[in-house]
Amino acid sequence: MSRLRDENTAEEVVQETFLGGVHFRDRYSGDGAERAWLLEILKRKLIDYIRRRSRYDRDGCYEGGKHPLEKMFGRNGNWKRGAFPSPTPDTQVGLAEVRYVV
Repeated sequence: MSRLRDENTAEEVVQETFLGGVHFRDRYSGDGAERAWLLEILKRKLIDYIRRRSRYDRDGCYEGGKHPLEKMFGRNGNWKRGAFPSPTPDTQVGLAEVRYVV
Protein backbone atom coordinates (compact mmCIF):
# COMPACT_ATOMS: atom_id res chain seq x y z
CA MET A 1 0.00 0.00 0.00
CA SER A 2 2.78 2.46 0.82
CA ARG A 3 4.26 2.19 -2.67
CA LEU A 4 1.12 1.99 -4.81
CA ARG A 5 -1.45 3.95 -2.77
CA ASP A 6 -4.27 1.82 -4.15
CA GLU A 7 -5.60 -1.12 -2.17
CA ASN A 8 -6.86 -3.13 -5.15
CA THR A 9 -3.62 -2.73 -7.08
CA ALA A 10 -1.57 -3.61 -4.01
CA GLU A 11 -3.60 -6.78 -3.51
CA GLU A 12 -3.15 -7.70 -7.17
CA VAL A 13 0.62 -7.25 -7.00
CA VAL A 14 0.80 -9.35 -3.82
CA GLN A 15 -1.24 -12.09 -5.51
CA GLU A 16 1.12 -11.99 -8.49
CA THR A 17 4.01 -12.30 -6.03
CA PHE A 18 2.57 -15.46 -4.49
CA LEU A 19 1.85 -16.90 -7.93
CA GLY A 20 5.44 -16.12 -8.92
CA GLY A 21 6.66 -17.83 -5.76
CA VAL A 22 4.65 -20.94 -6.55
CA HIS A 23 5.71 -20.90 -10.19
CA PHE A 24 9.42 -20.48 -9.39
CA ARG A 25 9.57 -22.47 -6.15
CA ASP A 26 12.27 -24.68 -7.67
CA ARG A 27 14.56 -21.61 -7.77
CA TYR A 28 14.32 -21.08 -4.01
CA SER A 29 17.59 -22.43 -2.66
CA GLY A 30 16.49 -22.50 0.96
CA ASP A 31 19.61 -20.61 2.09
CA GLY A 32 17.72 -17.51 3.26
CA ALA A 33 14.35 -16.90 4.75
CA GLU A 34 11.39 -17.68 2.55
CA ARG A 35 9.91 -14.31 3.48
CA ALA A 36 13.00 -12.47 2.17
CA TRP A 37 12.78 -14.43 -1.08
CA LEU A 38 9.12 -13.49 -1.49
CA LEU A 39 9.86 -9.85 -0.65
CA GLU A 40 12.45 -9.80 -3.43
CA ILE A 41 9.83 -11.13 -5.86
CA LEU A 42 7.40 -8.49 -4.59
CA LYS A 43 9.99 -5.75 -5.16
CA ARG A 44 10.45 -6.86 -8.77
CA LYS A 45 6.69 -7.08 -9.33
CA LEU A 46 6.31 -3.53 -7.99
CA ILE A 47 9.01 -2.26 -10.34
CA ASP A 48 7.34 -4.00 -13.29
CA TYR A 49 3.97 -2.53 -12.38
CA ILE A 50 5.35 1.00 -11.98
CA ARG A 51 7.13 0.74 -15.35
CA ARG A 52 3.93 -0.39 -17.05
CA ARG A 53 1.97 2.37 -15.38
CA SER A 54 4.51 5.02 -16.38
CA ARG A 55 3.71 4.34 -20.03
CA TYR A 56 0.21 5.65 -19.45
CA ASP A 57 -0.99 8.85 -17.92
CA ARG A 58 -3.04 8.89 -14.72
CA ASP A 59 -6.33 8.40 -16.58
CA GLY A 60 -5.11 5.20 -18.18
CA CYS A 61 -4.64 6.88 -21.55
CA TYR A 62 -1.64 6.56 -23.75
CA GLU A 63 0.90 9.34 -23.93
CA GLY A 64 -0.45 12.09 -26.15
CA GLY A 65 -4.02 11.01 -25.39
CA LYS A 66 -4.38 8.65 -28.37
CA HIS A 67 -3.85 4.96 -28.79
CA PRO A 68 -0.81 4.38 -31.02
CA LEU A 69 -2.97 2.66 -33.65
CA GLU A 70 -5.12 5.79 -33.95
CA LYS A 71 -1.99 7.69 -34.92
CA MET A 72 -1.18 5.22 -37.71
CA PHE A 73 -4.62 4.31 -39.15
CA GLY A 74 -7.59 6.39 -40.26
CA ARG A 75 -11.23 5.56 -39.49
CA ASN A 76 -11.47 3.51 -42.68
CA GLY A 77 -8.52 1.34 -41.62
CA ASN A 78 -6.06 2.74 -44.15
CA TRP A 79 -2.60 4.03 -43.26
CA LYS A 80 -2.45 7.72 -42.46
CA ARG A 81 -0.05 9.82 -44.49
CA GLY A 82 2.96 10.73 -42.43
CA ALA A 83 2.39 7.97 -39.88
CA PHE A 84 6.04 7.05 -40.30
CA PRO A 85 8.84 9.46 -41.09
CA SER A 86 10.39 9.21 -44.54
CA PRO A 87 13.57 7.16 -44.47
CA THR A 88 16.82 9.05 -44.69
CA PRO A 89 19.53 7.90 -47.12
CA ASP A 90 21.45 6.37 -44.19
CA THR A 91 18.38 4.45 -43.09
CA GLN A 92 17.79 3.18 -46.63
CA VAL A 93 21.38 1.91 -46.84
CA GLY A 94 21.02 0.22 -43.47
CA LEU A 95 17.78 -1.48 -44.51
CA ALA A 96 19.36 -2.65 -47.77
CA GLU A 97 22.27 -4.15 -45.81
CA VAL A 98 19.90 -5.97 -43.46
CA ARG A 99 17.97 -7.44 -46.39
CA TYR A 100 21.15 -8.88 -47.92
CA VAL A 101 22.47 -10.23 -44.63
CA VAL A 102 19.38 -12.25 -43.90
